[in-house]
Amino acid sequence: MLNILLNQKATLAQEHHIEFQFHCAQNTAPENVSEAHLLSQISDYDLCALCGNLLDNGIEHNGGTDPYLYLDLFSDYAGNTVLRMENSCQTPPVLQEGIFVSCKADVASHGNGMKQIQHIAEQYGGTVSWQYDAEGERFITQCMFEKLENRV
Repeated sequence: MLNILLNQKATLAQEHHIEFQFHCAQNTAPENVSEAHLLSQISDYDLCALCGNLLDNGIEHNGGTDPYLYLDLFSDYAGNTVLRMENSCQTPPVLQEGIFVSCKADVASHGNGMKQIQHIAEQYGGTVSWQYDAEGERFITQCMFEKLENRV
């Protein structure tokens, strides 16, 4: 399922002249792979919703002279799973009371992607963080899911 979604979003990025790269790496020792990897912990639906929302946001809010979108899925050495997306972005996001404000004309139908990302992360014991780098003109979103045995 994830492969189909990634191919669809790669095509969409290409249509918008956005460089798209996806990397998936397992950095833990082989004996820890089954315990650490998010793909064994999260449903296909939720993983696709998480990645789909991240990629849609990255494509919609991309900009600059060399637009790009990088998505990385990896397990760190502690066995935590990290989903990190970085995209070029010239315009800082607008926040209102700590919530992202949609810049789309039809605000009623949009602007829920980050809420859904947050909900899915929390459902699986994860956290979401983001930052906007005005100097580098980039937006970074990171979801981190603790290794199952580290959860309380």
